[in-house]
Amino acid sequence: MRIPALLALTIACAPAATVDLNWNDNTESDLSHYRVYSATSANVALTSGNRLADNVTASAWSYANAPAGDRWYVVTAVDQAGNESPKSNEIKVTVPTTNAAPTCAITAPANNANVTINTAVTITATASDSDGTIAKVEFWKDGAMLGEDTASPYSFVWTPIATGISQLVCKAIDDDGAVGTSATISVNKVDGGGLPSGWSAGDIGSVATVGATARDGSGVWTLSASGADIWGKADEFHFASQAASGDTTIVAKVVTLSNTNSWAKAGVMLRDGTAAGARHGSLFVTPGSGVAFQYRATAGGGSSHVAGSTAKAPRWLRMQRVGNACTGSESADGSAWAAIRTQTVTMPTAIRAGLALTSHKDGTLATATFSNVAVTTAPAVVN
Repeated sequence: MRIPALLALTIACAPAATVDLNWNDNTESDLSHYRVYSATSANVALTSGNRLADNVTASAWSYANAPAGDRWYVVTAVDQAGNESPKSNEIKVTVPTTNAAPTCAITAPANNANVTINTAVTITATASDSDGTIAKVEFWKDGAMLGEDTASPYSFVWTPIATGISQLVCKAIDDDGAVGTSATISVNKVDGGGLPSGWSAGDIGSVATVGATARDGSGVWTLSASGADIWGKADEFHFASQAASGDTTIVAKVVTLSNTNSWAKAGVMLRDGTAAGARHGSLFVTPGSGVAFQYRATAGGGSSHVAGSTAKAPRWLRMQRVGNACTGSESADGSAWAAIRTQTVTMPTAIRAGLALTSHKDGTLATATFSNVAVTTAPAVVN
């Protein structure tokens, strides 16, 4: 038999090393197949231990995922009687070492953990590299990088600002630039309760029993208040509010209101400060006197009343100021609104917008709960 000659060899290393062997055809009529041998040193012996492939019928063969380092290759031809030719010329091939990607994992927070908005959360991670060193660990949220740390223990401090669900991963980068990505964890961003930033609460006027405001993690507000009334020339009530400027709208759903008096009032208010006789435009729900649009147009002056529907809590209420025009509207579902009255109440640009409660029985606390509280400083469409 004629000894086949090895003609060409190429190396590809993506994603792993592949050695491609090519040789000239053996044209003898009784050719059966070819055999490929390899060893880690020269002078490859034609032994079964060195045989990589048998029964190769084409004059080419590929060694996928060839081990890194130096290897020598030869090929032989086998005829139909089983006779094997001497080995071809040897070819030495060096497969470069493949850089293994590093590994990393987020260790805190735990998967599906709750994290509180507006509160710093420390994300921690571990990282390792089997054939090198870790250059840095990146921290990612919802597809965007938050930051990185170049020294172990790896961490990043993140402050979530809105409720919802976020996906967190970390990425380890080694000294050769290889990247390993952790498993994804989900975190639930929740409202931890307490008054939102910029809000404050306190009693207005000379109440006999101190009121209070609380807000839970689901956004439900609970107010307690005594006070004689929000009426006449001076008011007595509890007020949870924030500063507002210019055209302002406050919306809230009064969910419950205890019946300390048929004229106990819980609702939304736009007010010129916290003085007992301050100007205001307000909309209230009562236990037995229906919905009431009430206002004081002059500081220290009398109060005025416009009746709304006869509805009780739960009821959606909205007060809107555009310029000096204050409009009170009510709704059963927070979608379809009925305007009760638009009244001129001249107040300065800077006002307070918030939730108001009076028991109309000073010394006795009434309790009201509110949900869906929202204050905006852009005009809303009145429908």
